[in-house]
Amino acid sequence: MKKLSVMLAGVLSLAAAGSAFAATKADACNNIGELDSSVKSLQSVGAQGTVGDIKKAEAQVKDSYDKISDSADQYAKAQASAFKRSLDNLDKSTSGLKDEQPISQAQSGVSANVDQVGAAFQKLDSTLGCGAAAAPAPGATPPAPMNGD
Repeated sequence: MKKLSVMLAGVLSLAAAGSAFAATKADACNNIGELDSSVKSLQSVGAQGTVGDIKKAEAQVKDSYDKISDSADQYAKAQASAFKRSLDNLDKSTSGLKDEQPISQAQSGVSANVDQVGAAFQKLDSTLGCGAAAAPAPGATPPAPMNGD
């Protein structure tokens, strides 16, 4: 009887751990849309924007990422690390630049690092299996169908 109780307790522990796994990954997927929106906002700054605009958008990306960071680290560790590195690289490329400086006059690394953040987000989203990166940006025009479609 004692063995049965111990075994039953082990099974219940595993079941609880499994539901915690599902809840945590579900939380990441519920919040990844906000991260997707903030990454798209960062990408939309463009050459007409300023370094300050990039820094503001980057701060929003970091805030959004903080909401899923634990889940991302647990379920997509390599992609989460790559995403964080891309943000660090962007931060380094804007460090020391004046906020009012236009992106078009800033070093070319800023735009390249913004692109890297977007690519890293897509890989993270794909690995988590949430599907946020597949959704078009708000107000975006869908691509035209290819010949034969």
